[in-house]
Amino acid sequence: MATLELTQLAEHLEPDEIEAVHRALRETGSAPLDEDEQAEPVLLDRAIDDDIFVDFADRLEANEASADVYLPSDFEDIIEVADYKIGSAHALLLVLESLREDFFVEDEDEEQEQAEVVDEEFESFDEDEDEPGGMFGDDEPGTEMKDEQLRHIWKQMHRGAKLAIRQGLCMFIRD
Repeated sequence: MATLELTQLAEHLEPDEIEAVHRALRETGSAPLDEDEQAEPVLLDRAIDDDIFVDFADRLEANEASADVYLPSDFEDIIEVADYKIGSAHALLLVLESLREDFFVEDEDEEQEQAEVVDEEFESFDEDEDEPGGMFGDDEPGTEMKDEQLRHIWKQMHRGAKLAIRQGLCMFIRD
């Protein structure tokens, strides 16, 4: 199971690795890392299915935004330090916004309104739900659950990136 966690670099990296991160940031020309040493760590999710997360990470990779650690600093490219791929939480937010439609993520108010409309429109189709392959016969069993898990990961990553920037913490993705 994969874990999403907001914390300081010192929680998972050695001092020489942290210094290498600072050097790499200087080389990219970004502002120095400004971690809040007083901020409390936040566990976003500790039970993300590995197979589902691989699918999600593949989409990030296709957008050159897949990393092990996201820093609250603003820079463009993924940097590699020690055995870690390090990205910017700012850049991650941009990629997540571009992927929003892929995961059918909408604003919660719009989602709630649409769910109510769909419920009313499709009440007469309830008897068709027992048929194999879903209501329209084209969904594989479990596809809806996988899509929901991907949406959940998107939301947690989006929330985590925002919190990382706001609280001055780093977002770690651990297996």
